[in-house]
Amino acid sequence: MEILLIPKGIFADEPQDYKYSSARFYHTGVDEFGFLENYMDVLND
Repeated sequence: MEILLIPKGIFADEPQDYKYSSARFYHTGVDEFGFLENYMDVLND
């Protein structure tokens, strides 16, 4: 099995800067997709 390693910074310098990452939601609280929920809120319901 071959593991593909992607160099840091090829998609974005920080996880929250990658357009399709939910990291920005957890970093800023802004849901740009319109369907994200904080997993901690879901677990506590």
